[in-house]
Amino acid sequence: MCKKIIQTLHVYSINKTSITMNLFSKLENHQSNEDHPSLILFPDFLPEMLSFTTAENERIQDLYLQLCSLFNHHNYNEILFLLPQVSSFSMLPPIINLIIGATMIRMGRLDSGFRELAVAIIMSSRGEQRIGFLIVAATLHAELNDKERVQGYLGEILDLSRQVVQSSEEFDIVKENLEELENTLLVKLENIKDKE
Repeated sequence: MCKKIIQTLHVYSINKTSITMNLFSKLENHQSNEDHPSLILFPDFLPEMLSFTTAENERIQDLYLQLCSLFNHHNYNEILFLLPQVSSFSMLPPIINLIIGATMIRMGRLDSGFRELAVAIIMSSRGEQRIGFLIVAATLHAELNDKERVQGYLGEILDLSRQVVQSSEEFDIVKENLEELENTLLVKLENIKDKE
């Protein structure tokens, strides 16, 4: 479990302008061609096991891939048009709620978006999945220039990580990765503040 936590927090340097989070969070500096560079990308695979029937699993996988592609290409309106289809499922993995919540927040529907985000976090399994979701939540608050909430989420991530580390060496690795994440989000906060 601890190795997965460290993996989830670990940040891989790609070049001077961007770093990639393991799992599904990609954090980019403002040296981008976009006016509002995306801080979150979802992978083209569903990062969790499903316990539904084979047919349901296939439908959920298809829905996830569709939502994921639309989100990563910033087609947020198209995701909102899919909400009636989403509501036809009796049960969905929490990452679907996470994508819908992040979409609504990006579209300015903050109350609905943060409700979906809260559902995703509550439904997530403790450990690396919840940490991944908290990273996304912290990133969304960084986009909204909400430093206090960003730091609150970082504190939650640290608390969750502390529960599973088995040695001071592992804790040092987690702490180092968390500090790198914090620095990246603080840079984003500063860049957004400068644009206001």
